[in-house]
Amino acid sequence: MTHRRWGFGLAGTPVLVFALAVTTNLEAQTTPSTAAYVYIQIDGPQGAVYGLRASSTGKLNAIPGGPWKPTGRIVGSTPTKFITLGADNIHSYGLTSDGAIGSQLEQNPYIDYPGGDCGSGSTELNNAVLDHTGKYVYILLQTSNGISGCSAVQSFNINSAAVFDNVGSTVLSGDYDTTLPSILGSETFAYANDSNGPIGFRRESSGALESMQFHETDPTLSGGSYTPGFPDASPTGNFVVLHLFPKDANPFQLGSYTVDSEGNLSTTNTSSNMPTSALIGANSTFSPSGKLYVLYADSGGNDEGQEVPGGIEIYNFNGAAPLTLYKKLLTGTSIDQVAWDSTNHMYAISKSANMLYVFTVTPTSVTEDTAWSIGGPVKMIVVSESTAAGSSPATQFEGPLLTMTGALGVGGQVKIDTSGDATVEVTGQAASKTYTLQFCPEFVGGNKAPACFNVTTLSTDGSGSGSSTMKFPKSGDWAGEFAVNDSSGTVLQSGLYPGLSDETYLSTLLAESTTNGGVVAINKGQDPLTVMGGSASSSYQVDETEGVFIDSSNSYAVGGFKTDAAGDGSTSIDLAKTGSQYGDMFNIEGGSSGAGYIGGFSIP
Repeated sequence: MTHRRWGFGLAGTPVLVFALAVTTNLEAQTTPSTAAYVYIQIDGPQGAVYGLRASSTGKLNAIPGGPWKPTGRIVGSTPTKFITLGADNIHSYGLTSDGAIGSQLEQNPYIDYPGGDCGSGSTELNNAVLDHTGKYVYILLQTSNGISGCSAVQSFNINSAAVFDNVGSTVLSGDYDTTLPSILGSETFAYANDSNGPIGFRRESSGALESMQFHETDPTLSGGSYTPGFPDASPTGNFVVLHLFPKDANPFQLGSYTVDSEGNLSTTNTSSNMPTSALIGANSTFSPSGKLYVLYADSGGNDEGQEVPGGIEIYNFNGAAPLTLYKKLLTGTSIDQVAWDSTNHMYAISKSANMLYVFTVTPTSVTEDTAWSIGGPVKMIVVSESTAAGSSPATQFEGPLLTMTGALGVGGQVKIDTSGDATVEVTGQAASKTYTLQFCPEFVGGNKAPACFNVTTLSTDGSGSGSSTMKFPKSGDWAGEFAVNDSSGTVLQSGLYPGLSDETYLSTLLAESTTNGGVVAINKGQDPLTVMGGSASSSYQVDETEGVFIDSSNSYAVGGFKTDAAGDGSTSIDLAKTGSQYGDMFNIEGGSSGAGYIGGFSIP
């Protein structure tokens, strides 16, 4: 057996890699590939929606068939589902392969659930946001009669058929001045702002956001104190940026806070090393990599009679260390929203200028790609294209299939890419025969074992080889065992075994609280991500399991590691010496009493 290495990727997308071999085929490109689809709603929450295709060079072309008129305010999108919020219902629409918005798939009356009374049938006050996976949507409902009011956050799961299932609600009594929750990249906590400052939410194993109490430690200020507000959670690490108003006044400073395993916020930044923004009433967003933080604001006067300059400020985000100002763009221009795709393109809309601006932005360079004229833009959604022309989606899971009859060896391989396509390949089987690929989800004691389900069928040729590719049949985070079956039973089973030199394994670390519907966790609380920006100086244990029952007699501790002061950690494990026979399920535990992380794959 080869010496196999545990490799950890960036926070939010860590990967377990064992003897990974990658072959990349490149083809010459005659035209730029598609990087993203950009959807812009004009004039208000009932306005028409225009679609644009952004190339890898940042150039724009209209998506045929637009504009469209879906019901309500546009909220977010995955590559296949487009979500909007109406006066009483939340809606889903299909997307075609070229990005066009199709017919409605589902609507659900959110006013029928707890907190619905806070909605008041007004999309001007109500809003919603998708989580980072696109599998949950959180609706913020607010109403005010000028004297009192209320706010509520409703949580909905979006299943593979784009149907909305309510999984929880939390009512914020007496408050009607709340911002949308900003969700941490690990999906464990979220933070918003209300009239009294930052408020917090804990994500339950069901995916629901529940309000929580948390402790916040702010920097000291000579002669007064800071008023914190407008939290923005990092998409890749356990950090939150707060606007800190000295003595409750502008200009504000930016503070970087670390999130601990209970959701508490603390910072080592000081009044002397935090940057001060020139913007007033600014909104913010992170780049997908978490390396850049952007402020943007309208120009004009505010309620206090101050002149607001408008424009964009880009900061290098340095984790727990203070942010540093990197670049200013479009100074003096009213900017209504900034959004990103996954290939370093930053998009900005300005209603007053009737423009969409596109930049390529990295931590070392900024280039303006194009400016597109569009009348009255008010809201924008950017959907990265994971299957751009000339490229293939990345593999997120790969595992060997071991023979169950005859001599032990590798008789096949299962791969799953980031678009959700599952491919099974077999060799050395019976000729001209049909087989079924089955998946059995992992679970932990105290939870009911989920039922196995079929993924695809495949037929072998005259030499006993065959392959098949199809969409994995269920969306969500998954970890478990694959089997290839014929009419007599299992002939190939996923696993790793000592003494075999041709095994290749890769999986993505997933939060146990959300994997397989939560049945691989017994704790509702989720530990923060345990590598690259995790808890500092913490010890973690790596476990290997044979079969679908984890934390059982078939589970073994095979190693561990300790994070450094920055919260980063890694380890290398020789499974030939420490592993168990057939074990190919790996999880990481430690940090606190919450749920850990498990190797698997995520289906959009």
